[in-house]
Amino acid sequence: TITVKTGDWAAEYMIGGLVAYVGVNNATCVASTVADSSNQAELMIAPVGNAAKGEIGGITAEAYYNKKGDLRADYLRVTNSGNITLKGKFTTGGHPWLGGLLGINNHDNILMKDCVNAGNITNEATTSSTNIGGFVGRDDHNKEFVIDGCTNSGNINYNAAAGSGVYAGG
Repeated sequence: TITVKTGDWAAEYMIGGLVAYVGVNNATCVASTVADSSNQAELMIAPVGNAAKGEIGGITAEAYYNKKGDLRADYLRVTNSGNITLKGKFTTGGHPWLGGLLGINNHDNILMKDCVNAGNITNEATTSSTNIGGFVGRDDHNKEFVIDGCTNSGNINYNAAAGSGVYAGG
């Protein structure tokens, strides 16, 4: 089990079952691949005070690049079977992203092939909005996003006390 619990911190929490953050700045050509790997750990963010953002992915919390170049990220035959849980309180405008494989994508090109999410994804936090997905919590920037031969058997649960927007996909 991987758990993050802290006091007031108006910053961002990231937990990935294998990689917290894949990112580059000013890249001209970069590729990353996660293949033949799995996560079985339970992942949870539970701030005691207020948090601005929370990103949890069964494999990667955030895949990011700064829009210069042509970045590619491949997830091949990866499996998440660990449950993902968000608890606590997030500031107004705080946007948690929870994904069975990837919390948030900011890459140009993503390929998910023959991947599996079997972990349950649950939001019990107080948030202004939340994105939850069996594979990806939020896709923010891409030229091409391909999901091929992947399955999700985990439950997606939204049990928060308050929230103005919930975006969920199985």
